[in-house]
Amino acid sequence: MTVRLLDVQDGRKQFTYDRQGSILKEETLSGIRSFFYDSRHRKVRVEEGLSVGNGTGKVQKNRYYVENLCFELLEDGRCTSFVYHNGELLHEEAGKEYRPASTSAQGHKKL
Repeated sequence: MTVRLLDVQDGRKQFTYDRQGSILKEETLSGIRSFFYDSRHRKVRVEEGLSVGNGTGKVQKNRYYVENLCFELLEDGRCTSFVYHNGELLHEEAGKEYRPASTSAQGHKKL
């Protein structure tokens, strides 16, 4: 399904949705953003301004807990982390440089 909207500042916007109602593509006069989802319909990637053979543009990656809560958002080499308690957001830490690390946990203690 495709929906077209008129925006006073950008001129026009066009959205394409999948059967679950999730946005697949947003087209404006300034460019195209594409959205990607996993099998649980969670947004896992957003690409903006990328073209074939051209590595420029922005990519956002989202990572989730098993409970479908986003715990990490990676964009332009920066990481935003989210901490929840009983489904409510307790803390958001933005702007730190992303450094992949592996940790193991057993119960509530870090090993």
